[in-house]
Amino acid sequence: MTSTITSATVGAASTSTPTSAAAPTLASPSAAYTLTLRVELAFDPGTLGRLTTAIGTTGANLGRIDAHHRNGPAVTRTIDVLCRDEAHGTEVVEAVRAVRGVTLLDVADKTFALHEGGKIRVTPSFALETRDDLSIAYTPGVARVSAAIATDPERVWDYAIKRNAVAVLTDDSSASACSTSRSTACSPSSRRATC
Repeated sequence: MTSTITSATVGAASTSTPTSAAAPTLASPSAAYTLTLRVELAFDPGTLGRLTTAIGTTGANLGRIDAHHRNGPAVTRTIDVLCRDEAHGTEVVEAVRAVRGVTLLDVADKTFALHEGGKIRVTPSFALETRDDLSIAYTPGVARVSAAIATDPERVWDYAIKRNAVAVLTDDSSASACSTSRSTACSPSSRRATC
């Protein structure tokens, strides 16, 4: 499984598994293990049925099925498949490859694709369209707001991001688990209390 949809030779989509430390195996298929498959189907009666039956036979659940375009005797579709774990996803991919009239073009692990680049984005709370907007929001306007907060620190709740922030507190008990996973998300700086 790949973390993003990758170009692959016809019928040979990549199924390399992203490394993950002790990812759990679930009792039933879950959105957390969703594969997005891009397939080319022969435009013959029963092809889509054979494909969905093969996926169902593995114990996976179907999510959305979108038709992209018809190209002569074939139609390209994108199909979301909910799996139990990464090994189950590999089983699904192999089952899809074995279906007559179906060519697997691309495989993506939807969870990894969603996390690419991080999940949180910082954006302005209002449009910055003119030089005046910048003067109000940044220099020199921000200096007025900063001075007001310095004079009355309680105003930070009205004029800064503080009211939208949360504190992350820890007693460092997870440090040993972090050292074994060697995750940068568990670095000492990420364990400090923040507010």
